[in-house]
Amino acid sequence: MNVVRVLALVLSIAIDDAAADVFVYQPTPFPKLKSNGKPMSQDFEVLHFWEYARSVCITPVCTDVSRLNTSFVKDTYVVGGISSHGLDFWIRFNLGGLPFAVDKASFELYRLPLGVHASKVRFAPVPGDANEKEWPVEARKKRYAPFGRSGKPGGFDTLAGNFTTLYNDWKEGRYDFEPRIFFEPDDNDASCRNCVTYYASGHNRNAAQRPRLVLAFTPTLRLKMPLPSGNLWQLSNEIGGYECMGLDPWPDEYHQDAKNGYFALDFTWKSKPIGGQASAYHASNVPILAAAGGVVVTAQYNKYNGNYVVIDHDGDGNLETGYQTWYLHMQDTLAVKSGQKVAQGDKLGFMGTTGISTGTHLHFLVRYKNKSLSTIPELAKVVMEDLMLKSYQTECSVDSKGRPTGWVNYYPAH
Repeated sequence: MNVVRVLALVLSIAIDDAAADVFVYQPTPFPKLKSNGKPMSQDFEVLHFWEYARSVCITPVCTDVSRLNTSFVKDTYVVGGISSHGLDFWIRFNLGGLPFAVDKASFELYRLPLGVHASKVRFAPVPGDANEKEWPVEARKKRYAPFGRSGKPGGFDTLAGNFTTLYNDWKEGRYDFEPRIFFEPDDNDASCRNCVTYYASGHNRNAAQRPRLVLAFTPTLRLKMPLPSGNLWQLSNEIGGYECMGLDPWPDEYHQDAKNGYFALDFTWKSKPIGGQASAYHASNVPILAAAGGVVVTAQYNKYNGNYVVIDHDGDGNLETGYQTWYLHMQDTLAVKSGQKVAQGDKLGFMGTTGISTGTHLHFLVRYKNKSLSTIPELAKVVMEDLMLKSYQTECSVDSKGRPTGWVNYYPAH
């Protein structure tokens, strides 16, 4: 099941004759509770994605639209039925870490296979300077093209048209609209004869049916996962420091802008061979590999990073130019030395828990000109194993009380 979930997160194919590739980003939901049973923060700067109906939930902290109204199908919402239910329906994005200035952008929702519906759905961006009561009025003034229709249920409908311009303006800060969208029936079908039902993210465990952003751009740097190929590797922390267990500290400050470490990922030692056999790796024998070729500029120990290696990928040895990757918390015996040239896939050492570390893991960091900030466009277009770094997300299993019990997202190293 995890293989299916991972494959559903990404689509990387050439489009037309252009150099741009197409990448699919499907946000995962956060639990409402931490592993200790305390409430999980629902801060928008942390959540990937918001869905809410304004007339039911006055403040935008409701993340599970399926529970806002008993007339909604579980883990779905009715877009075309907004008028009949007296609801204003909204979707809002966290765009942190996603690419700037893409060639094409679209937003897609998976339509339930409940029959063919003729009604189209309009969308509009929401002005950032309007209060909640004015959203519907202001949004309708800026109404964009109708939601594209795929023609049959059981697949994705595409919100296209002006969405590329809207997305780029959001990312570049040229548009005084928040990354939030207002939906309404195109034909104002108040009786809801032509309602269209889509899957929400909420608690939908099928990642292939969650809302998704589809972005076309040319990657600035292509990396391989710094772990042995032929395996799926468990992710325990994302770029920005967000992880679904709610561990303390949360979000992790060492994965944030304040520490110049935003584009960082944590992988545990746990793996699942893609072929299904038993894993050959355990906490003491996981080799760390170079994600790309370059020159080792640092191979040493300090009390924060433990044993760590830094590779400069433009090969000039100057951290103030080009891209660098960092590999933290390794075991005591490093396999490389400063000044050594390495090729992609060369062994750097073994996964460990040295320095500030609460368990065996790899803290993998990507920097540009020795900085790792969410606002750096060159980093937002780095891809690893044909996935945007933003697409490496944690997701947790939950118990009957809604408490997360463990990370379930594993990602493939090819």
